[in-house]
Amino acid sequence: MSGPVVALLVQQMDRSLGRIRPKLDGLTDEEFFWEPVEGCWTVHRRRAEDRAWAPDVQQFVNGKGEWVTDYSLPDIVPAPFTTIAWRLVHAGAINWMYHEHVFGPGKLDWDDYEIPHTARDAVSWWETGYRQFRDALADTPEDELDRFGAAPWGDTRTVLEWSVVMLDENVHHTAEVGVLRDLYRAGGLGLPL
Repeated sequence: MSGPVVALLVQQMDRSLGRIRPKLDGLTDEEFFWEPVEGCWTVHRRRAEDRAWAPDVQQFVNGKGEWVTDYSLPDIVPAPFTTIAWRLVHAGAINWMYHEHVFGPGKLDWDDYEIPHTARDAVSWWETGYRQFRDALADTPEDELDRFGAAPWGDTRTVLEWSVVMLDENVHHTAEVGVLRDLYRAGGLGLPL
């Protein structure tokens, strides 16, 4: 049976989901792909050509199929602006990846997922991954919270730490989605490009 720390984490995940999920209702594909500024990172079809952001930065994409998301190595500082599509799919990928490496076999990497490319599919993918992680956490005995898990990008954290980071990433990125939806409904940024 789970103890008080697990119960508190699950309660916070449920509370956050209760605030986040309604903000995703009615998300359209037009909003999903809206690029409020030029050069946004987004979800797009795989392309043969790379975008050139800086001479010492290489552009990459995540995803195993036709649809991918943008990222770079090393990180661009400041990072490019990201669309609702990028933010929601990124949060969804976090949910699936963290579950894989905290509660699963720990074999999948960012390029092992089919990237959803519609608003409806992305919301469903995000929510399914969120609930999968939440349910696995709810079944975790308290003494398992100190167990370490490693991610393919090199981070090693305890189950407790991965759970807190997962929740933080979801609140962070989905709050941004809410703000972008507000801007979209208000007519965009109102700034000349």
